[in-house]
Amino acid sequence: MFIPDVVQGNQVGFIKGRLLCENVLLASELVENFLGQRNFWTLNSTTSDSWIWRRLCKLREVARPFVVCDVGSGVTAKFWHDNWTGHGPLIDLVGPLGPQTVGLPIDAVGLIDCQHDDSFIWKTDLHAPSNIFSTAKTSLALHPQNHIVPWYKAVWFKNHVPKHAFICWVVAWNRLHTRDRLRSWGLSIPAVCLLCNSHDESRAHLFFECPFCGAVWRFFTGRANLFPPAQLMYCLIWLLNPSRDKNTTLIIRLAFQAYVYAIWRERNLCLHTGVARVFDSVLKDIQLTIRARLDPISRITELHPSAPSVLRTWFSLFQS
Repeated sequence: MFIPDVVQGNQVGFIKGRLLCENVLLASELVENFLGQRNFWTLNSTTSDSWIWRRLCKLREVARPFVVCDVGSGVTAKFWHDNWTGHGPLIDLVGPLGPQTVGLPIDAVGLIDCQHDDSFIWKTDLHAPSNIFSTAKTSLALHPQNHIVPWYKAVWFKNHVPKHAFICWVVAWNRLHTRDRLRSWGLSIPAVCLLCNSHDESRAHLFFECPFCGAVWRFFTGRANLFPPAQLMYCLIWLLNPSRDKNTTLIIRLAFQAYVYAIWRERNLCLHTGVARVFDSVLKDIQLTIRARLDPISRITELHPSAPSVLRTWFSLFQS
């Protein structure tokens, strides 16, 4: 989840810092050393070119739809290759035979009786053209925000443990490399679950159907006298409001994510070491993790005497 965000941010930043540079010296150097009389949008980079130049060329396809030519005198605007119509370059609209069909050369420019020069402006689909580049608007245009899933707050809730929430998010989107997925990709590996050795490993089996794993989750829900659904997506919806008590709700959410994280970690340890721990050891690790997370939260609530202590709820229900 986070790695694509970093890549997207770097991509937008590179466009802003390099492709749309306003540094006259750098722009002049690019024209003199690389372009000459050639068109930046159509020339091909070579392996002997510098890394930054090849990177610029690679980003042309990303940036070009946003660059619009505001035609003035027509001296610098390229008739076929610049987007002066608002619908994209003419050469892309009519095809490579367009210049031959119309009778205008590929490097044609049109001279207009106008006092101001041609200018190039930045336009996204959602905003009006502007001479000022906006990183936020460009990022939104390149990577539109998807609709928020209904179980979003069951994963990214206040006081979550980041690494636990991340693994839970990956599990929710079924992106863990469980054995059923690996086998569907053609890998010749055993299908059996590493923790119970009795059924094929899948997301549903690993976190809800496996006798070993299911016992861990049932320990916490049983102590709180709760009865969650036995399917992952329904369980995530249920976690939005599992209890009327706020402390119990927080603990159950933390317990679920700690459970998912611990089971996946235990599965991987078993895969790489061949050693499977007993139920009590795994449960104790989860309890210690949750207890460590609740301690600073409880210290904050101590500043508000009217608020019930989350640690008191923890010890009364889950740590006996």
